[in-house]
Amino acid sequence: MSQRWLKIRWILALTLLLVLLPQVCFAEDYSADPNKYPADYDADHPERLDADMLYATSAVAVDVGSGRVLFSKEADRKIYPASTTKVMTAILALENLDLDQVVTVSKNVMVGESSIYLQEGESITVRDLMYGLLLKSGNDAGVALAEAVAGSVDAFADMMNARAEELGCTNTHFTTPHGLPDPNHYTTAEDYYKVFLEAIQNETFLEIIQTPEYTIHATKPDGTVRNYSFDNGNRMLPGTEDEFSYEYMIGGKTGFTNAAQSAFVSLSEKDGLQVATVVFGSTTEGKWIDTRHLADYVFAAYSALPFSEIYSSHPFTAEVSGAQDPDNATLTLNLANPDDPQIQNFLCTSAEASDIAANFSQYATVTYANDTLTAPIQEGEVVGQLHFQYEGMDEIVLDLVAANTVAAPIAEIPSTTPISNSVSDGGVSVVTTDVAIQGWSPLYLLVIIPVVLFFILVVWLIAEIRRARRVKREMERARRTEEVKRRRAQLEYQHLQTNPLPRSQRPMQQQPRPRYGAPGQPQRPLRQDRPSYYRPSHRER
Repeated sequence: MSQRWLKIRWILALTLLLVLLPQVCFAEDYSADPNKYPADYDADHPERLDADMLYATSAVAVDVGSGRVLFSKEADRKIYPASTTKVMTAILALENLDLDQVVTVSKNVMVGESSIYLQEGESITVRDLMYGLLLKSGNDAGVALAEAVAGSVDAFADMMNARAEELGCTNTHFTTPHGLPDPNHYTTAEDYYKVFLEAIQNETFLEIIQTPEYTIHATKPDGTVRNYSFDNGNRMLPGTEDEFSYEYMIGGKTGFTNAAQSAFVSLSEKDGLQVATVVFGSTTEGKWIDTRHLADYVFAAYSALPFSEIYSSHPFTAEVSGAQDPDNATLTLNLANPDDPQIQNFLCTSAEASDIAANFSQYATVTYANDTLTAPIQEGEVVGQLHFQYEGMDEIVLDLVAANTVAAPIAEIPSTTPISNSVSDGGVSVVTTDVAIQGWSPLYLLVIIPVVLFFILVVWLIAEIRRARRVKREMERARRTEEVKRRRAQLEYQHLQTNPLPRSQRPMQQQPRPRYGAPGQPQRPLRQDRPSYYRPSHRER
């Protein structure tokens, strides 16, 4: 080889080295740095927890009810999330897929590390993939779900980043659905608790992470079924004999890579109070210990804020315009739902509760449905909203209702006023009037007139119904009377037919009156009492 070619090779090598050296030397490293020798922890006083008592590189404890961070250690430090990434994968899968949908596995699922041993061409339901993803932490299940949702891992990563941005994650970037090492795949404890809080709002997610064991059923291309059983990787689940079992544990998701070390995100609950914990960059057993210490700290140091009691002793009031009695125009505002879940489990220390009670108006404001409150307002009517926000917590918005009634002035009766006289074509004088409406809206007239007409119609219908019933009763009475008479006559006739009267009791038949003057009939006798000068009629003659 000539000297010239050797020089060219050296130049190319040096150029390549100069290009790659800055990337190697200055590339950001988000590896974990566990605290292998934490400070002593006092189990009798869990409320005295300090950051240096944790094994974790970064950690947070969050009040689920308010979203308020109650404890943190380097929460804004960027770090590799490892398999806790699968929480975001589960969110997108549950939002975009049906649990009974069948997925055909591609060859892309062969990514190694933890798996449920999926094979190319197998058919499996989304439900089984979800259990394999969250309980066994199957990387192959994560790829299968990503392709089912978005068609490819890259497209799914774009969806993950968009969803993280929606949740307010400002220092998070995803490149894979499983969390295997990648320099551009990172998050922070401060960001990732928001992802976990979103996940536990889904009942299916909660059901899965509480399941101790599960068996999947994958159908091979030849039609045979492959069954595979596995246990939940969460050693803190209650009801087991594991040394790290925690009675208040609901469920969570683990993670581990050499760069990320051990990670665990979880949900714990005690006496109705829920706390979410995020532990990043801890040791294998340290993640369980850290989670327990964080949850015990919150349950010992914090309690539910008596929000309803505080508000009832400091209720908001408002002045109502247009009231009938100006001296009674003050409206008291009550909480529409004193048992609202938003305020039932809001956690705070005793000192914070005292501060809120003493300075309630500093943390609460009221907005009204309208710019101003105008009478009439009825008791129980929703008139505004209470906006409450304490240090570091999400804003709580509650409906406010009127505690009393504020009446408006009584409207005056309309009056009529003659305004002019005119003469009609027939010579009749006509007085025209103008109706002066005082306090009455034309809309009221449009409502009242049909109501009055309807009332008149109802009265007329009732009267007609009563008259028709009366006529019917009279006709029925007459019919019954005629029927009685007919029956009585029929009975008398039957009786006479069966029991005829003796001849002596029978009524005498009248003899026909003689027709005097007719041929063959006797002549009318002359009346002897008539005077001599009486002139007989032509019949007497």
